[in-house]
Amino acid sequence: MTGSEHEKLHDEVPEKDMDELMSRLALIRAQVEADAPRNRFSSRLVGMLLLLALLVLLPVLFSGPCGTGRANAGEPRAELMKRAYDVKASGGILYSAVEYGLVMWDISGTGPPVRLGAIEIPGSAVSVTVSGRTAFVCAGPYGLYVIDVSNPRAPKLLSRLDTPGSAMQIAVSGRMGYLADGTVGTAVLDLKDLRAPVEVGRLGTADYVRGVALAKDTLLTAEDRGGLNIRRLTHRKGGLRRPGPAVNVPVSGQARAVLVHGGRAWVAAGSGGLSVVELRPGRRPHVVVTVSTGGVARGLCVQRDGFLLVSAGSAGVKVFDLSRPDGTADVGGFALPNASAIRIAAAGNRAFVAYDFMGIRVLDMSKPFRPVQIQ
Repeated sequence: MTGSEHEKLHDEVPEKDMDELMSRLALIRAQVEADAPRNRFSSRLVGMLLLLALLVLLPVLFSGPCGTGRANAGEPRAELMKRAYDVKASGGILYSAVEYGLVMWDISGTGPPVRLGAIEIPGSAVSVTVSGRTAFVCAGPYGLYVIDVSNPRAPKLLSRLDTPGSAMQIAVSGRMGYLADGTVGTAVLDLKDLRAPVEVGRLGTADYVRGVALAKDTLLTAEDRGGLNIRRLTHRKGGLRRPGPAVNVPVSGQARAVLVHGGRAWVAAGSGGLSVVELRPGRRPHVVVTVSTGGVARGLCVQRDGFLLVSAGSAGVKVFDLSRPDGTADVGGFALPNASAIRIAAAGNRAFVAYDFMGIRVLDMSKPFRPVQIQ
């Protein structure tokens, strides 16, 4: 049997029943007995061929259509539908944190995402941050993974940093990294050597640190029921930037993620919806408005046309027009039945939504008030 014939049979077997399989084996045996010399080796040859056929076919019978349960480069749509926890878009590439690691997709064209490459890590990748040619993948209790993505078709693991907490998200600026580490606060990292990151400090927390963001000389951490903590960064010798004392801003609900845009901090506050915090220089930060998102707000991003997109759990994606006076005019949305939108990323006129068990969905955002699913 040739390689191509073996692959064809491998694909067809799951759709056939056991009777057909046994019929094929009988035909193989009959052909071998007819062609082989009638000598003492004939029966032994037949037995070996039957054993080989069973070894090839039985694993297929008792597995799913994909065998190992993971889609390969030839099954992009199948992999898009697998469980996803986070998405980031950068330089025409979509980076997706999935249950077994990191997957990269080419989104530079107008068609469906094209799978480029993937890398497996222990545990589940809960978030991904991209800085230049490096991806930083947080894997909860498994810590932080630093990955070289200069060739997205062949990503390489550079290092892993075990942390005492649960690595949830990292913000990177130059040689510095600020890691949200769950119940044990925020770790300050020196990333000068990506093959050996070093923790150089740790910030206390009022609650579980889930999200982190940087804005110029300001570090912001979303600390669940502890609200939003804001710290100024001071420059130290050697390029290190140390955070100063925290200013706490309570928010309604649970602070899950934070984004800085237009002089304001936008906080995805879980069941509390969306909180908007004013960050004017010389004034104490404070919440100026809180709006409902109809679901558990977990992630957010800004589309280039001036719209804020919020992933809001069972309520799906909510769209807010930033050109309005307070930026909280709910102008549209998109939801999938029985699905929970966790994180979201935008590139051009498209949005990419991590829907947990439902995988990644691609939305056409050319009309933000009426998003349309295209993949």
